[in-house]
Amino acid sequence: MSNIHEQEIIEELYRMPVPRPDEAAEMLLRQHDITPLELKSVNNLLEDTNLQNEIGTVQLPSGGWLVAVKTFMPFVSSSMIPWWFWWYPQDTERFRVWLPGEHYNISVKEKYLYDGPFVDFYPSTQYPFELIGRKKLHLSMQYVKPHKFGFRRQTFRPNNIAVILCGHLGIIRGSIKHTEVVHIFKKQSNGLSVISRFWMGENILPAFQRTYFTEANAYEMGRHCQVEYTRLAQILPTLYNNFR
Repeated sequence: MSNIHEQEIIEELYRMPVPRPDEAAEMLLRQHDITPLELKSVNNLLEDTNLQNEIGTVQLPSGGWLVAVKTFMPFVSSSMIPWWFWWYPQDTERFRVWLPGEHYNISVKEKYLYDGPFVDFYPSTQYPFELIGRKKLHLSMQYVKPHKFGFRRQTFRPNNIAVILCGHLGIIRGSIKHTEVVHIFKKQSNGLSVISRFWMGENILPAFQRTYFTEANAYEMGRHCQVEYTRLAQILPTLYNNFR
């Protein structure tokens, strides 16, 4: 860790209780009546408030699963999000304090993006080691620019879209990509809401799909996401105000 001041603040944040899953969201995650949105129609998420409010899972015709989550992040500004995704991969303790007990380790592929003053962090690949459900997973998260997912930037401002993070989640250092991920950060009166989607296991061999991309794992992905971003809202303003 870079200095004593940072260590003291992170130790203080560790003492803050990790939020429990929102009970209402947890109940909704067990339902299967969300819109089976195709990845090619992802721009609909920017304009359709009914889609934005969906929480749940649904099995797709491919046999994979779509997970929808919405999380509120009060007192978080749009400038905090890209800074955070650049700052936390530089030190494992920063990643751990994000979600104690479920985040273990982090590394990055393009280290040069994280060495200097913050400008941007993507396109880049991060390698988190974390607990999702009951499984400890060595993952790769390849972040790409939103236009690579087909997002139209001219629709961001009219719909109060502040930031979009999207990319390909995989294993074996990214050699197998199994999930497409989108987090849309929308401005609210007192912070941001996060509209998240995970297209899990759509382009995977059927045997692998049936084993690893199940209803239970779709639920656990949604639960992890909801707790993760609720916790981030809890700690990010303090970290940003001290270390930006």
